[in-house]
Amino acid sequence: MARLSIDFGDHATAIAAAVRARREELGCGQLEFAQQTPKIPLRLLQDVERGRRTKYSRDVCAKLEFKLGWTRGSIERMAAGGLPEEVNDLISVVRDEDQGTETRRYLIGNEELLQRIYVDLQATTADMPEEEARALVEQALESARTQALLVVHREKRKRMSRNRAAR
Repeated sequence: MARLSIDFGDHATAIAAAVRARREELGCGQLEFAQQTPKIPLRLLQDVERGRRTKYSRDVCAKLEFKLGWTRGSIERMAAGGLPEEVNDLISVVRDEDQGTETRRYLIGNEELLQRIYVDLQATTADMPEEEARALVEQALESARTQALLVVHREKRKRMSRNRAAR
């Protein structure tokens, strides 16, 4: 089965420059950027930034968009001559180099979702010993992360099934 791809066409040079400029704006070298989650091969990032190829899988483009803080579909818009759109609810990205992790904070309306969950959990565990409360909060947040990933993966599988059935 052929992988769905985006053809950069005549806009490969402009996309290359935009990706490189945004990565540099984020203060990352190529190797550091490629290794951040979601990881992409360094060689692939170099190909994108040098305009070496014109076709990339939608998966690669989605990973780049996420890492660059652009909305889904930004690279496809650029391939059609448009501009990328920044995620407007992303408020910060915190990288932990020792752990190799990246935490992105988002707003839902004017309220940060993770902060809202954390405050609710703290209030609920206020009558517990601190060590026990901390362990429960960590467990609850990991559970929320797992649940969010399950929802996304389930929806992706549904979409893939619908796409196969439509062919």
